[in-house]
Amino acid sequence: MILRPLLPSVLASLLLGGAAIAPKPAAAQLFPSRAVKIVVPTSPGGATDAFARALATRLSGAWVQTVLIENRAGANQILGADYVSKSAPDGYTLLVSDASSFVINPHLYRKLPYDGVKGFTPVTVLVRFPWVIAVHASVAANTFQELVAMAKVDPGKLSYGSFGLGSSAHISVDYLKNLLGIDIVHVPYKGAAPRRRSSAGR
Repeated sequence: MILRPLLPSVLASLLLGGAAIAPKPAAAQLFPSRAVKIVVPTSPGGATDAFARALATRLSGAWVQTVLIENRAGANQILGADYVSKSAPDGYTLLVSDASSFVINPHLYRKLPYDGVKGFTPVTVLVRFPWVIAVHASVAANTFQELVAMAKVDPGKLSYGSFGLGSSAHISVDYLKNLLGIDIVHVPYKGAAPRRRSSAGR
């Protein structure tokens, strides 16, 4: 097995939609006075979803209010981010997202249905985690250098799975491929959970 850093870190952030209009809380009304919705722009079962659900449980206890999770996956997080950006700017619809919604998508798509700068108010960075490369035990490589050598000897023979076209994992490995001059076939899955189940089932 190989475990090596691929990129320094990926951020998951909590954001408030509808930032273009300043919210106007009712006088003497404590927040939250009703259920809060956290939108996760990815499919259920992945790291972003799991973290958001753990966060919802903690917030629900702290606020003594229901905190709901709603998965709005699709189009490399565009559907979920767009939904939150157009929600009422009252703090009751939040977005938990990684770099795709605000850093990657503006570079991949000529036009987005939301403005990543004006459509949201950042609340906080929730977590930082490193990228790693892990290979199946059947792969005859014990170091990162050996894996790169294998890829150069047999271009296109090795493949890697990511949680979708245009995802941070896809872009990161494509950058690595260009940097090292290697050819590894990309196999995109519809989210992190299907990719993880496929890898575990080998």
